[in-house]
Amino acid sequence: MSDEKIEVVAYGTDDGLTSGADAKVFADHDEAVELVKELEKRDDVTGFARKTVFLDEILDDDAED
Repeated sequence: MSDEKIEVVAYGTDDGLTSGADAKVFADHDEAVELVKELEKRDDVTGFARKTVFLDEILDDDAED
């Protein structure tokens, strides 16, 4: 089993006229943390989540489908 991992940051936005959802994938932990810090400061962000995912988990899920 590999210990390679990625970090996924998902967030929602709403500026009063339009709303949406976005997600970004990072191989670098520090880049994901920086985006979270940036999102915390924005007024248009309605919520966000950061999750670490091991690549083997993704590949195992794909194999089951």
